[in-house]
Amino acid sequence: MRKTLTTAALVAVATGAFVAGVAGPAAATTPTCDNGPKTVVTHLVNRPDSGHHGDWALDTMDRKVTITKVEATQPTIMETNTWSYQAVVTDEGTFVTKGGEKLSPNKGQDLPAGVSGKISGKFTVDFTAPACFRGYQGNHGDLSTKTGKWVAKVWGDDELNITTNLDANYQWTYTTCSERWLDAYNNEDGQAEGAGDITGKACPTPTATATPTAAATPSTGGQAGGLPVTGSNTGILAGGAVLLVAVGAGLFLVGHRRRKFTA
Repeated sequence: MRKTLTTAALVAVATGAFVAGVAGPAAATTPTCDNGPKTVVTHLVNRPDSGHHGDWALDTMDRKVTITKVEATQPTIMETNTWSYQAVVTDEGTFVTKGGEKLSPNKGQDLPAGVSGKISGKFTVDFTAPACFRGYQGNHGDLSTKTGKWVAKVWGDDELNITTNLDANYQWTYTTCSERWLDAYNNEDGQAEGAGDITGKACPTPTATATPTAAATPSTGGQAGGLPVTGSNTGILAGGAVLLVAVGAGLFLVGHRRRKFTA
């Protein structure tokens, strides 16, 4: 009887454990969170560049967008639905002027076509969006995407909640072999004194440097035929030989005369 009860008890315990395992609640899982950062690089060819007097150049460049979360430590996804982000946008490439009357980007001077140079620029955008990069698409902008809408295009939300003034932190520098134009938020949009301009000014002409002339090498007995090198004064050599002959003749005559007077 005791043995039977013991067996029955073991069966009951095992059965209860099985039921509990089936009916018990599943272990809670923590939602995964993408902390970023995210980077998108778009290669643009012949993108129109607008100055203060119209589209003055075509840009070919790489536009890089890097988006990071702003907070050093973010709360869990269960505690907040929104994060603060910052997008850093950088441009690196070249430009070629289109050419036209009164078209230079700053002062509106006549601008020849085909003048090439380098472009380098940067601006930042602060915004809020769903936490953990939820909703981020990583799109590429194109030639029709305005610079002010570029970050929203990359994120994938045309109504992105931008929290900074887009006109308060930008800077682009254009340089040729002889000119420079700085278009920035703190120099009156590229029109302040000293901002410069791109007018197609010719490159400076390199200064010619004189080539030093090699010094003449004296004649040596080791040269072929024992001839003097180019530039040696052969007249002086000949004159010296004549002088030696004359001196010898004079000594002979003097000796001869002395022998005659003493004879």
